[in-house]
This record gives sequence, C-alpha cells and structure tokens, in this order.
Amino acid sequence: MLPLVGWSQPPAPVVGDSWQGSLRFVEDSVWVGYPTPVVLTVRYPQDWQVLLPDSAASFGPFEYDRHDYFPTQTQAGISFDSAVYYLATFEVDEVQAVSLPFQVISANDTATFWLGTDSIGFWDVVVPMPDTLNFQTGELLVVLDKEFNTPYATVIFIVVAVLLVVLSLLFAKPLKHWWKRQRLQRQHEKWLERLDQLTGALATGEGRGTVPEQWINHWKKYLEQLEGRPYTKMTTRELAGFPEAKDFLNALKQFDRAIYGRRITPELPQEAARLRGYAVGRYEERLQHLDQ
Repeated sequence: MLPLVGWSQPPAPVVGDSWQGSLRFVEDSVWVGYPTPVVLTVRYPQDWQVLLPDSAASFGPFEYDRHDYFPTQTQAGISFDSAVYYLATFEVDEVQAVSLPFQVISANDTATFWLGTDSIGFWDVVVPMPDTLNFQTGELLVVLDKEFNTPYATVIFIVVAVLLVVLSLLFAKPLKHWWKRQRLQRQHEKWLERLDQLTGALATGEGRGTVPEQWINHWKKYLEQLEGRPYTKMTTRELAGFPEAKDFLNALKQFDRAIYGRRITPELPQEAARLRGYAVGRYEERLQHLDQ
C-alpha cells in the first residue's frame, strides 16, 4: 500500500450569532485507505434542537468509515456537542479538505450552519529505487545437510507397518469384544439409574399423571435398543405375541390401566419390579451371548 504522510494545522473556531464550533483533524499523518479521526464540536443555546452529521452526509473527497457521538453537556444555558468521524481517503492530492455542517430543527424550518473547513496535506515518502543495483562479491562457506537415506527409511516404514498389521490381527477381536461389553455395561447402568428414580416416584405417588407413562417408555426404549425389536412401536396386545410375553404381559396391562384409565393400583410398584427384573435378565443373557 502507498504510504503517505500528512500535515494539518488546527483551524480557528467558527463563530455564529449564537453558536461557536470547530472541525479539525486529530492526527498529523495518515496512510492511504486507513481511517483518520476528525473532531467536530459545537456550542449553542440550550433551547436549540441540534442534529450533527451522520453517515449520510457528504465527506468528499474522504470516505466515511464510522463515527462516535458523545452525550450533550449543558452548563449555564449553553449546550456542548461533540463527535469524532473516522474518514479514509484514496486520493493522492497534495491537499485535501473536509467541511461539515450541523442543523438546527425548529417547528417551522430547518437551518444549516457550516463549521468551516480543515485540510490535511499529503506527500509521497516512498524512496525511489535506483535503476541499477550494485552487488558485492564475496565467499561464504555453507554447511549442507546430509542427504536423506531413503532406502533405510523405507525399510523402517515397512517393518512398522507389518508390526501394526500383526498386532491388529492378534488383538482386534479381544479389543472389539471389550469395547462392546464396556459400552453395554455403561448403557445398562445409566438406564437402571433413571429407572430406579422413576420407580421411587411411583412408590411415593409423585407425578402420578405422567410417571407411569415415562416409566414404561423408558423400559421399552432400553429393550428395543438391547434386542433390536420395536418395543416402542408395539401395543400391549402386539407384545403379547412374543414367546416370553408371559413374563411381563400382566405388568404391562397394569401400566395401561394407570396410563389410560388413570387407575393407580398399589400393585403397580410390584409390577414395575417384575418388568425391571425381566429387562435385567435380558441384559445378562446378552452379556453371556457376547462372551461366547
């Protein structure tokens, strides 16, 4: 990017009949394309309604980047407003100036007052390169790196690859079995923890309207995941077709009465224990099958 340095002198304040204001650049140097701050200040009677320039104002030849407004300060009937505008330029003229107005709003009219002009000068500080370059001659010994032993590295790579293959063949099956068993145990422990919480709520009568449905859904989802059968999509009548349905059918009917008929019987926690035992038994059978 072309670096340019600028100079600026603080302009004299502009004084109107009832107001006083100024507009000035803060910095004395600038890079082309980088925003430089310009400070606007104005003092006016307290009863005036004043609008300072916003992003829609004309800042030519500069381009608007952003601005910061500061709260109005009033003392002895005189208000003071200030703002900082960040303006960037892509021109390379030696002198560039900016002038900004402010407006006074009344019930019948809008008056515009100009705060004068401040300018900043630019000049190129890029040092021109000569057309020709002078080269110095000399000798410098450089120690070169040793050549990489490709055949030796290839042999090492092949040996390591063979060892990895042998180890994977020897331990892949035990590791896979261990990982499956650990995952199954973690899932079972997490399921039991939540199931026991719901069972406790059944026994104490907390949340009788929703707890039975939560309990049976939790039980069905676990068995569906454990066995791969669609427990959650089947009704009690459909589940009765399972060969082992005699172990849990009566318990499911008790839960149906609690869910759909709002009939909570004292035997419901006992039936919940029966369903819990059935699921634990299926889990233990799955572990035995996995260990075979």
